[in-house]
Amino acid sequence: MNMKKNNFSYLAMFALVSTTMISCSKKSKDFYYETGGEIWFRNSEISLKFDKKMNCSIYYQNFNNSLNDVSDSANNINPSYYLEVNGEEVRDFSVDYNNIKVETIETELGKGKRLILTGIAEKENKYKIEKELVVELYNNYPDAAISYAMYKNTGDKELIIDADYSNCFQMN
Repeated sequence: MNMKKNNFSYLAMFALVSTTMISCSKKSKDFYYETGGEIWFRNSEISLKFDKKMNCSIYYQNFNNSLNDVSDSANNINPSYYLEVNGEEVRDFSVDYNNIKVETIETELGKGKRLILTGIAEKENKYKIEKELVVELYNNYPDAAISYAMYKNTGDKELIIDADYSNCFQMN
């Protein structure tokens, strides 16, 4: 009898440790990232891949071929969201990997999940801007994504926003 209790205790401890290790791995079927690297956010039919500059590549069913090109070799490719501030384009937002969030949501569109990426663009003596990029994927709409960005001046200089560009995607 004592042996069964010990075996059960070890089994329970193993299950608890395994569950903890899996939940802390930053990997799941729908969401995955490596600090300093790619961030993947998936639904049943589309996958979104973000790089460390918050650029987004879109994949539909086939994870080998992106529908758009955000590579450094692509000519005149714009990030999906960026600003023009004081006459200068602000594009290079660096992801804050410590503040990546994924939430389960339920809205008028149904159940889904929300990815929140935060990044900073900074140019000495000119600006420091925080971008919060939000992407929502819904179970009822497996081939669609809803996204928007919010910006905050975190520097000490006043800024004039000349233009706010959103959902800029050049499809292949």
